[in-house]
Amino acid sequence: MPTAILKLRGHWHSKAREAEAEMTPVLGIPDPPANMGKKALEIWKYITPQLHNSGVLAYMDRDVLALYCKLTAEWWKLDKWLNANGSVVPVHDKDGNEVGFEEAPQWKQKFKLTDMLLKLAREFGLTPSARSRIQPILSGADAEEQKKHSKFFASG
Repeated sequence: MPTAILKLRGHWHSKAREAEAEMTPVLGIPDPPANMGKKALEIWKYITPQLHNSGVLAYMDRDVLALYCKLTAEWWKLDKWLNANGSVVPVHDKDGNEVGFEEAPQWKQKFKLTDMLLKLAREFGLTPSARSRIQPILSGADAEEQKKHSKFFASG
């Protein structure tokens, strides 16, 4: 929990906490990496303004966000394939006769990506439960306003 939030809540009790330095990254929308594909770049352009307006996007988040966008693009590619081809593929014997069905490898890959994407999404507060735990990074006037109010709400 950021120190500023603890102070506002009146939970600033630990002297050890005073010695801890908290990173305050520079907020902003980083440029996307040059090697992003078309769909990943489309996702980047969709999500970055929202994250920035929510106060959780910093320039240093570029690579993690790029990974999120690339994995999301791959997820949609697999989803499109599965919608067109189904989640099962026929199994053939050595003579080429169809003997049954099995899950398509694309189905398994989509679920692996889903797990990875949910983990990354939580880092940026992109799920309802994660949003309740994410504290926006305050800078400039917002940070000054918070400091001013923290004097009135601090305990002790």
